[in-house]
Amino acid sequence: MADPNILLLTYDSCRFDVLVDADTPVLDSFADVVPAQTPANFTFPAHQAFFVGILPNAIDDLPFYNRFRKQLLGLVEVGETNVARHALMTVASQGNLLTGLRSAGYQVVGAGAMNWFRQESLTWGFEDFSFTGTDADAQIRFLLERLDHSRRFFGFINFGETHAPFDYAGKRSGCPVDVRARVMTWPPVERGPVGRPDAPHPQLRPRRQRGLPSPDGGGGVPRQPPAPSVLRPARRHDRDPVRRSRRVLR
Repeated sequence: MADPNILLLTYDSCRFDVLVDADTPVLDSFADVVPAQTPANFTFPAHQAFFVGILPNAIDDLPFYNRFRKQLLGLVEVGETNVARHALMTVASQGNLLTGLRSAGYQVVGAGAMNWFRQESLTWGFEDFSFTGTDADAQIRFLLERLDHSRRFFGFINFGETHAPFDYAGKRSGCPVDVRARVMTWPPVERGPVGRPDAPHPQLRPRRQRGLPSPDGGGGVPRQPPAPSVLRPARRHDRDPVRRSRRVLR
């Protein structure tokens, strides 16, 4: 695929099982949701990684979802060069993907909800960027107004509705549980409703239980562990730490 338009949407702090269970017919019309691991555990470093082509990495061996199978966007000559150079689309830049795409003639426009997007260190590569706070409608309007559809574009939105306190247009009441890390105590103590009482989501079960072959190609049968080593009984002088240290020093 040569010179595609690119739209990157991030749903901040949204868990896989929650997204799968949500009513998202438009997203569902584009692709299936797959479990993946983010390259960092909070907004700022995760998006820095996204902007150099390190997107959340799928658990399963799926091209463009699992970058070690086939990467989607690659920043060449840095990082995992043997992976990035074979990406569907490669970009050369001394900055990041955003500056590389701009050099290649792309219009690069974005909008962010989380307060990390106030930082120029996160948004400096954009041609046009708006920090909106949590307001999906305003973010979408901004992109629609600013993108010139006669040009190739990279459009980006970081949505905040999926992040605590889970505000969204038309919401009538607040979330009864505050799950933000900044209100936790240390050491952490589990109290109140945490997670779900039911079983893990089917997509998060081990590959064997989902009817998928294991990585060893054995049709879901795990490798047998190696036989344990046979340990000789310790000699009497091995039990004496002082004598043992002297023996080593000699």
